[in-house]
Amino acid sequence: MNAARPADGLLPARLTLALLALIGLRAEGCTEERALADLTAVASASRSRARNTIALLSRFGLLKAADQTRITVGVAERHFQSSIASATAALLADRIEVVGPRCLQARGDDGIWLDSRLLPGSEDGLLLWLLEFNVASRSSAKERYWRVTPSHSDVFLRAARAANQQAVRRPMTPAQLEAALAAQAEHGLEAELWVLAHERRRLKDHLLFDQVRRVSEENVSAGYDIASFSGSTVLHHDLHIEVKSFAGEKRFFWTRNEINVAAALGEAYALYLVDRRRMAEADYRPEIIPGPYSALFLSSPPSWDVSPTTYECRALG
Repeated sequence: MNAARPADGLLPARLTLALLALIGLRAEGCTEERALADLTAVASASRSRARNTIALLSRFGLLKAADQTRITVGVAERHFQSSIASATAALLADRIEVVGPRCLQARGDDGIWLDSRLLPGSEDGLLLWLLEFNVASRSSAKERYWRVTPSHSDVFLRAARAANQQAVRRPMTPAQLEAALAAQAEHGLEAELWVLAHERRRLKDHLLFDQVRRVSEENVSAGYDIASFSGSTVLHHDLHIEVKSFAGEKRFFWTRNEINVAAALGEAYALYLVDRRRMAEADYRPEIIPGPYSALFLSSPPSWDVSPTTYECRALG
C-alpha cells in the first residue's frame, strides 16, 4: 500500500461515508485501489486524502483486512457515523493525554470546550472530522473555541485527568540507553525479515521481485535496512526502508546516520514501525511513515517527541 503524506489530510465526512458504503457493497471485500477507483468515479476526491482516510478507518477498526490485498467493512452502515465520531474523539483524547490538557476548558453548564489553536491534530485533518462528525461544534468558521458534544465530554475529562496524573519523565542514563539499544537490536533482525516478506508479498508480480532485498546484511552503514519499490511499474529502487520494532509503547531509536540518510532521500525513505506482538497476525500491516525526516523534525504541531543522544522517538498520537 502506497502511504500518502499525513499533511494531505482526510476526506470530508460525506465522502468518507460514501467510501465506506462503496466498500461495503462488495461482501467479499475489495482492494484499496478498487475502492479508490470507485470513489473517484462517483465524486471528486483526492486519492491521497482517500488513502489517508482508509488508513485511519482501518486503525479505527471500521475497515478490516479480508486477506493480504482486500479490505472489507467491519461495522454495519447504520453505525458508520457514530463509530467514526467516537473513534475520532478517543484519538484526540489520547493525544491530549500526552501533550497536556491546556486545550480544554470547563464552562459550567455549558460543558467542555476545546481551544482549536492548541489542539493536536491539525496536520492530519483530524480536526475537520471533529466538526463534521459532530464531536464538537462552533458558532462560526472563525470561532476559536469549540463546544464538545455532551455525549463525548467524558472522554476528554478522562484525558485531562490522566495527563495531570502522569509523573514527570526522567531522562535516560547512558547505561539505560545502552541497555535499551541492545534490547532493540535483539528484535531487529526478526522485524527486518518480517518486513522483507511483507514487501515481497506486496510486490509479488514485480518484474524485479528478486531485487527487493535486505541492504543491512551487505552494508551496515547504508542508513536503511531494505531496498524496495514503491509500485509495480517502477524499475529502480525508489523506496528505502528503515525497520523499527516496538512492543507496547510506540518508541524507537534512530541513529544520526539514519537521520542524515533520511534527510537526503526525502520521500524515497520510509520508516516501517512493526509491533512485535502482532507480527504473527495474518492481516497485520506495519505503520509506515514516508519522508520521516520532515514528519519527525519539521511538522508543526509535532506528533512525536524527539530527544537527542541517539534520538529517542516517542509517538504522541
